[in-house]
Amino acid sequence: MQTFIFDKFGYIVEDEYAKEFIYDSWRFKLEANHKSEMELHELNSFIVDLDNRLFRRGVRIIETRDKRLSSDSEFGPLSLVGVNEFNISLTDLFLMHREYKPLVNNKMMVYISSIKELWI
Repeated sequence: MQTFIFDKFGYIVEDEYAKEFIYDSWRFKLEANHKSEMELHELNSFIVDLDNRLFRRGVRIIETRDKRLSSDSEFGPLSLVGVNEFNISLTDLFLMHREYKPLVNNKMMVYISSIKELWI
């Protein structure tokens, strides 16, 4: 995986078999996916939008050197996900549910059942 990560994303990792690594307070992880490039762009837009609205810390699907969000490997299609590590508080979770719950069923009340529904 070391060569794959360098060839596709330009990161040098020490562990030859690494599927995840930390670089400059960012945690990166290779994730298998079966989504089209368009679906990955939509997912990445949602993730970046969520981060910009709530946390402003940094999270995204990392583009390859050839500007794609997925790359074929011997294990199938893989994407590199990057998260700038930070602690999430209960206030952050409440803000997330307050922001996105109305999109699910136009109710402003937050119940445990609705939180479960949103997370699913």
